[in-house]
Amino acid sequence: MKGKTYGYLAKLDGETTRARSKRQESRIAKSLKGYTTINSGATLGQNDVISDFCEVEAKTTSKESYTLKLADWRMLRKKCDRRKMPIFMLDFEKSKDTLVIMTNDDFEHLLRLIESDK
Repeated sequence: MKGKTYGYLAKLDGETTRARSKRQESRIAKSLKGYTTINSGATLGQNDVISDFCEVEAKTTSKESYTLKLADWRMLRKKCDRRKMPIFMLDFEKSKDTLVIMTNDDFEHLLRLIESDK
C-alpha cells in the first residue's frame, strides 16, 4: 500500500494529466482575469488561456526538467493574436515552481510599464 501524501501532492495521486492541466489552466485564467479555451490542446488555432493582454500556452510536468522546442514557441506565437503577448507557463508539480517564458522585447515592455507607474 502506498504511503499517504499531503497538501499539493495529494491532488496528484490518481489524477489524470488532463485533470491537472485543466486545474492549471483555470488557475492561470483566474490570475490573469482571462478565460480558458475549450479543448485547447486538441484544437488548432487556440492557446490554453486568453486574457485582454496575453495568450498563454500552459504545460505541467511531474519531472525535474522540460524540453521546450523552438517549434513549440513558434506555434504559440502563430496561434496568438498579434495584439497580445504570447506567454509560455510551465508548472513543475513536485517543487511547485512555475516558470514564465516570454520574449525579451515583451519583458522589457513590462519593465517600462512598471517604471512609468512609479
